[in-house]
Amino acid sequence: MECPLLVVAVLAVLAVAREAGAYYEQQEEIRIGGLFLTTEEDCVSAFYAAIDAVNEDKDVLPDHRLVGVDVAVPEFDALEAHKRVCELLAGGVAAVLGPSSGVPATHKAVQLRAFA
Repeated sequence: MECPLLVVAVLAVLAVAREAGAYYEQQEEIRIGGLFLTTEEDCVSAFYAAIDAVNEDKDVLPDHRLVGVDVAVPEFDALEAHKRVCELLAGGVAAVLGPSSGVPATHKAVQLRAFA
């Protein structure tokens, strides 16, 4: 795993966690979804390393613990990505990170705009 990827993952998870911590004040666990291409194994590892880093620093979210939920999608399957994002949201995730590229990334951005 490349270090820059881990740094980006930690920063993304930290930003989401801070916002979610305020919103999910009454919940001890905050679920964070990770939508990854089937070829992005390094990104999945970085995602969980970032969640672990946030959980280990009790100053960041002292009353919460992040729980990662990762889902793999094929690069050119926007319909599968759509289904998976819907499943993540229905499962109560506070945020969805990824994928970093490909058709699913573009489709997810369009899909999530509907929730804004």
